[in-house]
Amino acid sequence: MTDEQFYATFGMRNSAIIPKLWGPMPPERIQELADRKEEYFRKFVRNAATPLPGAIELLSALCDAGYRQALASSAPIKNIELINEVLGLDRYLSVLVSGESVGNMENLRRTSS
Repeated sequence: MTDEQFYATFGMRNSAIIPKLWGPMPPERIQELADRKEEYFRKFVRNAATPLPGAIELLSALCDAGYRQALASSAPIKNIELINEVLGLDRYLSVLVSGESVGNMENLRRTSS
């Protein structure tokens, strides 16, 4: 995948990314490929995820100052929960939000731009 392809699909759900990259296909096939992609991602993350420099310090300082924090992503909730677990973020976060739990991410993205 090129950088251009990656950025053209950033923040999109698998149901939009897969047909965009490989063309139209039945929804069942899209779901099968999406599930496999997410399994690979979770396997990789379990052994490779590290916080960005200064991220934990920032989360900690905000938490100590009384700010409520959330981890929000268009990713599946299983991925968000795994990142939370692997990086030990639960002590800083009040809520985890997935694109799966937000009705229409496209409309949300347009209104926040």
